[in-house]
Amino acid sequence: MREWSGGVRCVCSLVVSLLLLLSLASTPVVASAPTAQSSVSPTVASQPTAIGGTRTAQTATAANATAAPTIQATQTAALTPDKPGEYRLTLSYSLPDNLLEFYVQNFEDVNATVVSTNGFELRDGEYEWDQETTNPSITLSRSVNDGASPLPFGAINIDTGSWALASDLPVGVHWVYEGGTRAPVFERDFQFTGEGIGGDSLAYLGPYKVRERTVNGQSIKVVIPNATSGVDADQVLTRLANARTRLRTDNGPSTVYGIALPSGIETEAAGTASGNAFFVAGSGRGDGATTWAHEYIHTQQQFYGEPTWFVEGSADYYADLFAYYEGRWSFERFHDATATDADATVVLADVSDPRNGGYTKGQRVTAALDQRIRADTDGQKSLRAVLNRLATAESPITNDDVQTAAEAVTGTSYQLFFDNYVYGITAPDVPDEPSAYEPLTTVDSDGDGVSDAQEAAFGSDPLVADTDDDGLADGRELDLGTSPTAVDTDRDGLSDAEEVDGPTDPTVADTDEDGLDDRRETMGDTDPIVADTDDDGLADGREVNLGADPLTADTDGDGVSDGDEAGVGTDPTATDTDDDGLSDQRELELVTDPTVRDTDSDGLADGREVDLGADPNNSDTDGDGLADGDEADRETDPTATDTDGDGLSDADEVADELNPTTADTDGDGLNDGQEVEAGADPTVADTDGDGLNDQAEVTAGSNPTVRDTDGDGHTDASEVATGTDPDSGTGQLQFWIAKLLSQLSGGG
Repeated sequence: MREWSGGVRCVCSLVVSLLLLLSLASTPVVASAPTAQSSVSPTVASQPTAIGGTRTAQTATAANATAAPTIQATQTAALTPDKPGEYRLTLSYSLPDNLLEFYVQNFEDVNATVVSTNGFELRDGEYEWDQETTNPSITLSRSVNDGASPLPFGAINIDTGSWALASDLPVGVHWVYEGGTRAPVFERDFQFTGEGIGGDSLAYLGPYKVRERTVNGQSIKVVIPNATSGVDADQVLTRLANARTRLRTDNGPSTVYGIALPSGIETEAAGTASGNAFFVAGSGRGDGATTWAHEYIHTQQQFYGEPTWFVEGSADYYADLFAYYEGRWSFERFHDATATDADATVVLADVSDPRNGGYTKGQRVTAALDQRIRADTDGQKSLRAVLNRLATAESPITNDDVQTAAEAVTGTSYQLFFDNYVYGITAPDVPDEPSAYEPLTTVDSDGDGVSDAQEAAFGSDPLVADTDDDGLADGRELDLGTSPTAVDTDRDGLSDAEEVDGPTDPTVADTDEDGLDDRRETMGDTDPIVADTDDDGLADGREVNLGADPLTADTDGDGVSDGDEAGVGTDPTATDTDDDGLSDQRELELVTDPTVRDTDSDGLADGREVDLGADPNNSDTDGDGLADGDEADRETDPTATDTDGDGLSDADEVADELNPTTADTDGDGLNDGQEVEAGADPTVADTDGDGLNDQAEVTAGSNPTVRDTDGDGHTDASEVATGTDPDSGTGQLQFWIAKLLSQLSGGG
C-alpha cells in the first residue's frame, strides 16, 4: 500500500496576525511551509494573503531553489536501544541570513515528546526561534509500535530496541523574512545515525546486508536485516528488475530501497511504501506473492491523492500482470484476481481506505481502462502512458486528473467510463483472453526500429532511440548483435560505435583472438584484426606477455625471430638467453642449447669453450680423458691431449700428480715423458739419489733409477766424476788411479 499525508497544514491564523502587526513597516514578509508530507508529494508552502502591498505568497519548489535563500530542514533518526517502542528524532534547521522569525508547530498530536531544544523556546503553543542560533534544533522522542503487537494498516514505524523502521515526521513551520530580499525556499532531508540504510522518508536502523542491481539507470537495493530470514535477495532483485524494465515509467527515483521486514513481526498490511523506499512483511513474502512488485510500483508512480482506487489498483494490476509474464502465475490466476466480483458495487470515488474496494474493484477498473486505451489507440499505447502523464502532474491528483490523462493519451472521451465505474456502482468487463494482455508489440515510441515491447524485453529505453548513448540507435545495435543498454558491449574499452566505424567486432573483445583486447591493440599500434602484427610467428598477446615487442619481428636483435625464440624456449628480449657468452643465434648455428649455459655439462660455459677453441657439444674435446672444464681449471689446453708436449697425455699427468702444463716437472732436464720412459720419477730430479740428476745419467748411459748402474761398488756420480764408465765395471785399482789423476788435474 502507499502511505501519504492527507493534505497541507496551514498556520494561517498566526500568519495573518503577524502580517497585521507588520503591515505598517511594509518590509517583513510572512510565509509558511506545509506540514511535511511523505516523499510522494513535493513540499509546497501555503500562500498567505498579501497585506500592506509588499508581501508576496511564496511557494517552496525546486524551480526557485537554486536562486533563493534556503531553509534546510533535516530530520535525523537514531536508535534508543534501552527504550523499545521509541526512537530519537532530531529536527535541525539551517536558516538563511534574511530570516527574521521562524516557528515550528507543537508535537502534541504526532506521538512525539520534546527532549531538548537548541535555539527554540515554546511560546503560545509553538516553538519560536531565538533569532540568534544559526542552526537551531529540536530533539524528540517519537513513540511508535514496539513490535509486540501487530503493526496497524498504513503504519510504517516500528522500534524493537535493536532495530527500527523510522520515517520522517509531519511538521508544520512558518517564517518571516526581510522585505526587499528574495523569499526563502523550504527544503527537507531525512537522515539517520548509526548503522542503517534507507531512502528520502523511510529508513531501516540496525545491522543489515544489501544486494543491489542497476536497471535502466535506477539502482534497486534489497535490504535484508540481520533479523530477517528466509528471503532470497537475488530472486527479489530479479522480480524488481523485471518490474523496472516492464513498467518503463519516464520518471522515478534514482535509487529504490526494498526492505524485508525482520521475521516475527505481525502486520495488518503485507507491505507499505513511502517515498523511494518500502517494506515487505513476512505475510507478503510467500510463494506467488506479488507484494514486492506492488510496493515497488508505488515508488515509481510519483503521484498521490484522492483516487486511492487508481493508486492501489494500478499497483495491483501491474504486479499481478508481471507475475503472469514471469510464469509465476497462470493466466487463470491472473484473470481471477483482475476480474474479481468483490466490492463490485462500491463507488470508487468515495473510497479512502483501499481495503474498501481499492484493491479489488480498483484493480478491475484499472485493467479495463488499460484495455480501453489499447483499443482506442489501435494497440499503440497502454495504461503506462497515463502513469507517465500523472507522474509529471502536480499532486495531490484527483479522479478528474486520471480521466483527463487518459483522454489526453487517446483523444477519446472517458466520461461515460468514469461515470459508470468510478462514480457509479457497476463494474466493467475485462477480457478473458491472454492475448489481450500481451505487451504492446507494434509501438515504437522513440522510432529506433525496435518496438516498445521488444525494448522492454531487452531492457532498453522505449523513449530514447539510443538508450546507451553510444552513437548507435537501439535498432541498429540489435541488428549488429550489440547491446542497446551498454556503450561497450564486449567490454574491450572501445565503444560499440567506435568498433562499428573501425575494423573490429563490437561483440568480441579480442577480434583477432591474439590475447590482446581491441582497445589495447588500438592504443598500442598493433593491428586489432591481425593476430601477429609483425609476422614473427608469435601472436601479439603472447609477445606482450613475454615482454617482446609485437611490432618488431626480432625484439632483441639477435638474429632469431621472436616466434622462433618462443619455439626453442629462448627469451625474445635477450640476445643471450642463457648468458653463456654466445648469442642465441650463434648457439642455434653451433647446435648448442641456447637455454643452457653449458650444453655438454663439462663445467665450461658454451661461450668460453668457443673462445678456447673447444667443442661446446663435447665435454672432452681432445679426448684426453679430462673434461674441458677440468682442463680450463688446470689451465691445460682442452683441444690438445698433451698440453706441454712432454709425451704424456694431460689425463695421465693429472693421474700421476704431474704438472700437465710443464714438460719437465722436476726440472732435471728430462721431460716427463722421457722420465717415464726411462722409469725415472718425473717429480724428482735425481730419482735414485746417486748424486747425478736423471738427465746426466741418461747422457752418461747410466740407469737413473739405480745408484750404481754397473754394480762395481762405485756410484754413478763418482764414476762420472773420476771419468770412469758408470755403465761398465771399474776395478778398485782402476777407480783409484782415475780418481788420483782427476785430483791431480784439478777435477777434485
